[in-house]
Amino acid sequence: MKEDRLGLDEFVARLLEMGFVEDKMTHGTPALRALMKANPYIRSFDSPPSLRSAFRWLATGGSSLADFSVTVQDEMPDGSSREWGEHQAGDGSVSFGSMEPNEELLGALALGAEGFRKWFDDRLAYLFEVKRDGETVNQGVVTVGGETHAGGETVN
Repeated sequence: MKEDRLGLDEFVARLLEMGFVEDKMTHGTPALRALMKANPYIRSFDSPPSLRSAFRWLATGGSSLADFSVTVQDEMPDGSSREWGEHQAGDGSVSFGSMEPNEELLGALALGAEGFRKWFDDRLAYLFEVKRDGETVNQGVVTVGGETHAGGETVN
Protein backbone atom coordinates (compact mmCIF):
# COMPACT_ATOMS: atom_id res chain seq x y z
CA MET A 1 0.00 0.00 0.00
CA LYS A 2 1.36 3.44 -0.88
CA GLU A 3 2.26 5.62 2.09
CA ASP A 4 0.13 8.60 1.08
CA ARG A 5 -2.91 6.45 0.37
CA LEU A 6 -5.81 7.00 2.77
CA GLY A 7 -7.91 4.19 4.19
CA LEU A 8 -11.57 4.03 3.20
CA ASP A 9 -12.95 5.28 6.53
CA GLU A 10 -10.64 8.30 6.60
CA PHE A 11 -11.20 9.08 2.92
CA VAL A 12 -15.00 8.89 3.29
CA ALA A 13 -14.92 11.04 6.45
CA ARG A 14 -12.93 13.70 4.58
CA LEU A 15 -15.38 13.58 1.64
CA LEU A 16 -18.30 14.09 4.02
CA GLU A 17 -16.49 17.06 5.61
CA MET A 18 -16.17 18.57 2.11
CA GLY A 19 -19.93 18.34 1.54
CA PHE A 20 -20.21 15.06 -0.37
CA VAL A 21 -23.37 13.12 0.50
CA GLU A 22 -23.90 9.36 0.30
CA ASP A 23 -25.78 8.75 -2.96
CA LYS A 24 -29.34 7.43 -2.81
CA MET A 25 -28.25 4.41 -4.92
CA THR A 26 -26.38 3.17 -1.84
CA HIS A 27 -29.78 2.49 -0.34
CA GLY A 28 -31.33 1.26 -3.62
CA THR A 29 -32.45 -2.21 -4.65
CA PRO A 30 -31.92 -5.22 -2.36
CA ALA A 31 -29.37 -6.66 -4.80
CA LEU A 32 -27.39 -3.40 -4.80
CA ARG A 33 -27.55 -3.17 -1.00
CA ALA A 34 -26.30 -6.77 -0.73
CA LEU A 35 -23.40 -6.06 -3.14
CA MET A 36 -22.39 -2.97 -1.19
CA LYS A 37 -22.68 -4.73 2.18
CA ALA A 38 -20.45 -7.56 0.94
CA ASN A 39 -17.99 -5.06 -0.56
CA PRO A 40 -17.84 -2.01 1.75
CA TYR A 41 -15.27 -0.30 -0.47
CA ILE A 42 -17.95 0.15 -3.16
CA ARG A 43 -19.54 3.52 -2.35
CA SER A 44 -21.17 6.34 -4.28
CA PHE A 45 -21.46 10.01 -3.29
CA ASP A 46 -23.29 13.00 -4.73
CA SER A 47 -20.92 15.89 -5.37
CA PRO A 48 -21.23 19.10 -3.32
CA PRO A 49 -22.40 22.36 -4.96
CA SER A 50 -18.79 23.53 -5.49
CA LEU A 51 -18.16 20.54 -7.80
CA ARG A 52 -21.64 19.90 -9.21
CA SER A 53 -20.94 21.75 -12.49
CA ALA A 54 -17.94 19.46 -13.04
CA PHE A 55 -19.28 16.02 -12.07
CA ARG A 56 -22.34 14.45 -10.46
CA TRP A 57 -20.96 11.44 -8.55
CA LEU A 58 -17.75 10.30 -6.92
CA ALA A 59 -17.43 6.56 -6.46
CA THR A 60 -15.03 4.24 -4.70
CA GLY A 61 -14.50 0.72 -5.99
CA GLY A 62 -11.84 -1.88 -6.66
CA SER A 63 -11.09 -5.28 -5.27
CA SER A 64 -10.71 -4.77 -1.51
CA LEU A 65 -10.58 -2.27 1.35
CA ALA A 66 -6.80 -2.13 0.87
CA ASP A 67 -6.97 -1.81 -2.92
CA PHE A 68 -9.76 0.59 -3.82
CA SER A 69 -9.66 3.51 -6.21
CA VAL A 70 -11.78 6.58 -6.88
CA THR A 71 -13.61 7.66 -10.03
CA VAL A 72 -15.93 10.53 -10.89
CA GLN A 73 -18.91 10.29 -13.20
CA ASP A 74 -21.30 12.67 -14.85
CA GLU A 75 -24.86 12.23 -16.02
CA MET A 76 -25.35 11.91 -19.77
CA PRO A 77 -28.34 13.41 -21.65
CA ASP A 78 -30.03 9.98 -21.82
CA GLY A 79 -29.88 9.61 -18.03
CA SER A 80 -26.97 7.16 -17.99
CA SER A 81 -23.63 7.98 -16.40
CA ARG A 82 -20.15 8.12 -17.90
CA GLU A 83 -16.88 7.87 -16.03
CA TRP A 84 -14.41 10.72 -16.53
CA GLY A 85 -11.24 9.63 -18.32
CA GLU A 86 -13.01 7.01 -20.42
CA HIS A 87 -11.96 7.20 -24.07
CA GLN A 88 -13.34 5.22 -26.98
CA ALA A 89 -10.65 3.31 -28.84
CA GLY A 90 -10.97 1.35 -32.06
CA ASP A 91 -11.62 -1.93 -30.26
CA GLY A 92 -13.45 -0.72 -27.15
CA SER A 93 -12.99 1.81 -24.41
CA VAL A 94 -9.95 2.65 -22.32
CA SER A 95 -10.21 4.39 -18.95
CA PHE A 96 -7.67 6.71 -17.35
CA GLY A 97 -10.16 7.85 -14.72
CA SER A 98 -8.99 5.82 -11.73
CA MET A 99 -7.47 7.97 -8.97
CA GLU A 100 -5.70 7.19 -5.70
CA PRO A 101 -7.52 8.10 -2.45
CA ASN A 102 -4.88 10.54 -1.16
CA GLU A 103 -4.24 14.12 -0.07
CA GLU A 104 -3.51 15.20 -3.66
CA LEU A 105 -6.97 14.10 -4.79
CA LEU A 106 -8.65 15.74 -1.79
CA GLY A 107 -6.72 18.95 -2.52
CA ALA A 108 -7.87 18.87 -6.14
CA LEU A 109 -11.49 18.38 -5.05
CA ALA A 110 -11.13 21.40 -2.75
CA LEU A 111 -10.24 23.53 -5.80
CA GLY A 112 -13.86 23.51 -7.01
CA ALA A 113 -15.19 22.59 -10.43
CA GLU A 114 -12.74 24.44 -12.70
CA GLY A 115 -9.67 23.65 -10.60
CA PHE A 116 -10.59 19.99 -10.39
CA ARG A 117 -11.18 19.76 -14.16
CA LYS A 118 -7.73 21.20 -14.84
CA TRP A 119 -6.05 18.93 -12.28
CA PHE A 120 -7.83 15.87 -13.66
CA ASP A 121 -7.02 16.60 -17.31
CA ASP A 122 -3.36 17.34 -16.53
CA ARG A 123 -2.80 13.94 -14.90
CA LEU A 124 -0.43 11.55 -16.65
CA ALA A 125 -2.18 8.88 -18.74
CA TYR A 126 0.91 7.20 -20.17
CA LEU A 127 4.54 7.63 -21.22
CA PHE A 128 5.89 6.90 -24.69
CA GLU A 129 9.19 6.56 -26.56
CA VAL A 130 9.84 7.03 -30.25
CA LYS A 131 12.70 4.84 -31.53
CA ARG A 132 14.53 4.89 -34.82
CA ASP A 133 16.99 2.12 -35.65
CA GLY A 134 16.86 0.97 -32.02
CA GLU A 135 17.77 4.42 -30.66
CA THR A 136 15.36 6.57 -28.67
CA VAL A 137 14.86 9.76 -30.69
CA ASN A 138 12.08 11.26 -28.60
CA GLN A 139 9.98 10.55 -25.55
CA GLY A 140 7.04 12.14 -23.88
CA VAL A 141 3.77 11.87 -22.03
CA VAL A 142 0.10 11.97 -22.84
CA THR A 143 -2.25 13.49 -20.27
CA VAL A 144 -5.72 12.26 -19.39
CA GLY A 145 -7.06 15.32 -21.24
CA GLY A 146 -5.33 14.08 -24.40
CA GLU A 147 -2.44 16.55 -24.66
CA THR A 148 0.83 15.10 -25.88
CA HIS A 149 4.07 16.56 -24.57
CA ALA A 150 7.24 15.36 -26.28
CA GLY A 151 10.79 16.61 -26.10
CA GLY A 152 9.70 19.47 -23.86
CA GLU A 153 7.05 20.75 -26.28
CA THR A 154 3.29 20.29 -26.58
CA VAL A 155 2.54 18.33 -29.75
CA ASN A 156 -1.21 19.00 -29.98
